[in-house]
Amino acid sequence: MIFKLEDLIQEGDIPYEESIAKDPTNITNWTTYLEFKSRSSFHNKAFILHRATSAIADSEELWQLYLDLLIEHIHDNLSVLTDRQYEHLNSVFNKAVQCCSASVPLWKCYLEMLLETQIPKVTYIRRTFNGCLRSLPLKAHGQVWPLYLSFADRIGGMTAVKIYTKYVQYLDPSALKGTKEGGTSFDDIISKLTEFGEVDKTVGIYEQILSHPDEYTTLGKSPVQYLFEYIDLLLHFPTEPLFFDKIISDSIKSYPDQIGKLYLKSVEFFKQKHDVEKVRYYYDNGIKTCLTSQDFVALYDEYTEFEESELAKVSKEDPTLVNFKLDKFEKLLDDREILFNDMKLRQNIHNLDVWFDRFDIYKNNLGKLLQTYTDALKSINPLKVVSTNHKLCEIWIQYASIYSNNKDYKTADFIYSKSITSQFLHPDELAEIYIQWCEMVLGTDQFPETYAIEILDSVMYREYDEDFQYTDSTITVQKRIVKSRKLWNFYIDLLESFVESPEQVEDIDKVGKAYEVLISKKIITVKDILAYANFLHTWKYHERAWQIYERGLQLFVDPELKFEIWNVYLPDMIKHQGDTERIQDLFEVSLKQVPAWLMNPILVLYSQYEKDHSRIINSINILIKSLKTFDKAQREHTNRLTEITTMKFEIVKIILIKLIEIKDINQFRQIAQDAIEDDYFALQQFIQLAQIFIDFEITQSEFNRVRELYKYVCGLSTSDKVKVMWESWENFELEYGNETSFKDMLRYKRNVSAPITAKVEVSNPMGFVKATEEKKDEEEVENPDEIDLDM
Repeated sequence: MIFKLEDLIQEGDIPYEESIAKDPTNITNWTTYLEFKSRSSFHNKAFILHRATSAIADSEELWQLYLDLLIEHIHDNLSVLTDRQYEHLNSVFNKAVQCCSASVPLWKCYLEMLLETQIPKVTYIRRTFNGCLRSLPLKAHGQVWPLYLSFADRIGGMTAVKIYTKYVQYLDPSALKGTKEGGTSFDDIISKLTEFGEVDKTVGIYEQILSHPDEYTTLGKSPVQYLFEYIDLLLHFPTEPLFFDKIISDSIKSYPDQIGKLYLKSVEFFKQKHDVEKVRYYYDNGIKTCLTSQDFVALYDEYTEFEESELAKVSKEDPTLVNFKLDKFEKLLDDREILFNDMKLRQNIHNLDVWFDRFDIYKNNLGKLLQTYTDALKSINPLKVVSTNHKLCEIWIQYASIYSNNKDYKTADFIYSKSITSQFLHPDELAEIYIQWCEMVLGTDQFPETYAIEILDSVMYREYDEDFQYTDSTITVQKRIVKSRKLWNFYIDLLESFVESPEQVEDIDKVGKAYEVLISKKIITVKDILAYANFLHTWKYHERAWQIYERGLQLFVDPELKFEIWNVYLPDMIKHQGDTERIQDLFEVSLKQVPAWLMNPILVLYSQYEKDHSRIINSINILIKSLKTFDKAQREHTNRLTEITTMKFEIVKIILIKLIEIKDINQFRQIAQDAIEDDYFALQQFIQLAQIFIDFEITQSEFNRVRELYKYVCGLSTSDKVKVMWESWENFELEYGNETSFKDMLRYKRNVSAPITAKVEVSNPMGFVKATEEKKDEEEVENPDEIDLDM
């Protein structure tokens, strides 16, 4: 369109034109003129700005006004603008950025206009963006890249890939690694490149991350996630990665918990490439390096299926290789158990249960079994062993037993001699080795008769300056073994087995020396004291045996342990000693040392001893005297009240029986009366004692006393426990009474059964306690004598 000058310059414009003519480089003259023409047409304003930018070509302000005017015009005429017009507009924009090449706003105007109006011109726009980046200083690029990336996102394809690749070169490495907050990271780049279908460059980025995982820990995902994304990408988009094997190898070392999954993914990758040898390699390595049962089962099952399918292919393609492939396949199947055991050992080489499973696998292959024992002993750290069913000493013992069972005793002896230098979690294990070693030596004539004793002599009598506890794990088992009761018991049994007559004084003294060491090391028990004394009795050393009992009583303070010694010492003294006074003194001492809840066996023995020596009265008095001891104990040892009361009850019954035997009526009545008035006896015990009292009075025909006793007992409680006494009373009346006495009994029973105002039965902590009761007035009846008799 052509305009005449008079159309563009009006009469009112003359003053402004004159000002511009005088000073065309004055920006104010131009902006004032433009403001005056603000209501004029686009062409009028364009005419002014075109002349202004020509006069002052480096004025960013004028160019900005010009470009804004053009953009407004484009928006208003978007649907009618032709390509030629766009070319003309582009030339204006292009001239603007050439004149002000460092102006970011002008470049952005230009680029935004292109993106908005001319997106199909991909090459032109791309070159414009590149020109912009070349023109602007690096620090200003950050304002351009968002536009450039939006352009890439819109067009996609290879151009977008190149744009993003160029962007990666521009970005700060710290932003790519995710350390710069809000920046574009490799995650975003990977996402875009994958979206554009650019696999090779995406693989390259993944490999960059996976080759230096420590540098990319600040990214949004863990290295393991990137690893599997990398593999999955290769599985979906077949390509030829350069570092696949190395990345997988490094990852297996770095992430052992992912071994199974990594191997399975690797196998899948090489299956796609039909690389059979690589598939086999990864399967084989997988089952030999995996660390969990789940991974092993998954790898092994897939491996066998793969080999089975390969075997089927070979049988069709090359039958000559079938036997070879079949042998390999069968070996894979046969080796499953040992391969699984290998995996369990990789989990924990110090797991004894797994090693014993391995021994069982090779039990029919002597060569491999021996090698396995050797491997186990070399591999296991004795102080780190874990097991639910086995001990380390069992490995040494079984290893040596293989040789001894095959008559190679010297090798077995050598193995045992090495085993005692090993460490163990507990000295009992070392003790077991010594015991089995000696058992092996004693079971053959290949060694001197005393060799087993010599082995134990070398360890049992070691002396150390400081004292220590057997359970102190900070001290070696080789040192603690001298306090092993298990080994001492075996050693003493061994020494005693060599004694065959009293004339072997030296051997007997050696046994005594062993027991003395037990005492000196403070590891002797009551059982040892009794065994020591029994050994001396066996060879007629009675006095020495009694001295040992006395030493035991001095060594052990616990009254219950003293009782164990007295319980053997006293019968032993009665059996071998005729000095009555000495025995009586021992009984008296024992009754002072033994607690009331344990002294019944000694009391009964003492009483029987006196009876056997025709001292009947004294035998009874011993028991009667003990009742005071029981009374005192009941008051002082409330925590043992039940046991003490039970013991007292048994003694009272024995006393009553013995008094009946000697017909001491007065003494019987006194003891029986005291017993049924004893508050400590439980109701059941009280009833038994009362029945004994009643039965005695019946034999004396003291029927009134019997009835009073029945009333006393039956009136104490209404519980079912007294029912037996009511039945006993009824039977008594039927046999010894009359109608009147029977009616009296029934009347009393009815009165007792009536409601009471106080509790009839009161329980203390240990049993029944008799209590007084207030009975209500007897209910009046029309005829008290009118009662039914069930005769």
